[in-house]
Amino acid sequence: MENAGYKDSPYSAAEGAASAPLTEAECRAAPQSGVHLYHFPLSLCSQKVRQALEEKGVNWQSHVKLLQSYEQYEPDYVRINPRCVVPALVRDGRVTTDSANILRYIDRTFGNEGGLVPADRSERECMESFLDSADVLFVEALTYGHIDGVKKPAMMNAILRGDHDKQVMLLTGLVEKHAGDPFLKEAYSRKLAISRSTRESFSSPARIAGILADTVSRIEAVEVQLADGSFSKGGWLCSAAFSLADVEWGVVLNRLRLIGLRTRLWDDRPNVVAYEARLRARPSFRKGVAAWENPVTNILIPTLLKKAGKLV
Repeated sequence: MENAGYKDSPYSAAEGAASAPLTEAECRAAPQSGVHLYHFPLSLCSQKVRQALEEKGVNWQSHVKLLQSYEQYEPDYVRINPRCVVPALVRDGRVTTDSANILRYIDRTFGNEGGLVPADRSERECMESFLDSADVLFVEALTYGHIDGVKKPAMMNAILRGDHDKQVMLLTGLVEKHAGDPFLKEAYSRKLAISRSTRESFSSPARIAGILADTVSRIEAVEVQLADGSFSKGGWLCSAAFSLADVEWGVVLNRLRLIGLRTRLWDDRPNVVAYEARLRARPSFRKGVAAWENPVTNILIPTLLKKAGKLV
């Protein structure tokens, strides 16, 4: 059911809301008390945020948006996150979006401030560098695009891939349907343009090859940092303490492993092999990432139950 009371905008300062990340933005359409995360179990960005919440011991309420059912395009959700993606974090009616932005927000807002950001300047600069390095990787294209010699898990691929042609058609229809609602029309129009551009990347072998080569160089940089830095002394990527860079790279390496790229990318890099194993053993990873990875219990069954409910 749509929130009919927000024809113009659910935000007090809505200009540009669909184009830029939000930080603590007041939103009338969002839950007004507590911490709420809108996410998808297998979403890379959702995994990062869930692990950070677990790392900081935050009590949060889950709102799963089933991407294969295009629930991220439902008007009620778009009024909370006009970028039409997950995750979105809500704290007492204030919305924060974009996973990298959310990670920094979680660290400075919950628990001990700065607990996931090194105090030492050089270590902090290292963290920021590797945080950005992982965040800009086009892992989505490697997940959906064809890579010669790589056999991806059939069930995961079917769930994650989605039909980009169908998304474009759906968004085109939503733009027309909500032409009289400036807020929704702008949000759907921006997402439509992004979806058209992304589809082209997935279908270009040259583009996929370039993304793969870039990924190789970034993982090699991780290998070098691990060999020369705190990891060799029992620490983590950039410091003795676990940091946001470790959250980012743990989730990225996990996704690349799941889609069959570990052998090609880091089996011959011993420090990355050991680093990945240590990351996967971390309690926050097990709770925030691994516990949500079963596609049957976390995606297929909820989807069937929702469909059955609509038929009743």
